[in-house]
Amino acid sequence: MLSVDPAGRLVVGTGSDGVGLNAEFLLEAVDAGGAGQLRLELDGPLAPVAIRSAESFSLLMPVRLDETAGATP
Repeated sequence: MLSVDPAGRLVVGTGSDGVGLNAEFLLEAVDAGGAGQLRLELDGPLAPVAIRSAESFSLLMPVRLDETAGATP
């Protein structure tokens, strides 16, 4: 789960207010960015997430978070 706090900082954690991403795809996109700074563009929980660097551009589609996943009946 990715979200932005009131100060504009990226927060990684759990909850229902944010963007759900496949962790493996996120790590691949960050790795593809190479050395240096990356720009992460978030525009809402259902919008694609863009990761840009001087060397690459990655677009990640959000995944629906199932709040009942891992819950036992």
